[in-house]
Amino acid sequence: MIEDVKRHGLMTLLTTAAALVPLFGVLWFLLKPAMIAVVSEAVAGEFDQKVQQGTAPIQNAFKTLLRSDIAKLKREIAALRYQERHEPDTWTADDAEYLSELLIELEDLQEAYDDL
Repeated sequence: MIEDVKRHGLMTLLTTAAALVPLFGVLWFLLKPAMIAVVSEAVAGEFDQKVQQGTAPIQNAFKTLLRSDIAKLKREIAALRYQERHEPDTWTADDAEYLSELLIELEDLQEAYDDL
């Protein structure tokens, strides 16, 4: 009788365990994408931070170069405008075209600087 109870208890335990195995599979199937998403977000955040840290010096150097180019263009534009106003006899259509090209280039450089 005691052996029957033990055998019956063991069979009940094994049957319950066998019935729970598919439940673990279903839980894993449902939780795995959530776990992957959490880990992916964490890794992506760390990656973005490392990329920003690595590119910061390059970005700062590029900003410095753009500022220098913008300052040079502004000086050249100022010189051409001075020539246009104070020396109209020497002002040519080529000078006007060159001035308009410099103005476009200045606008492009300022947009690039603002985008950084």
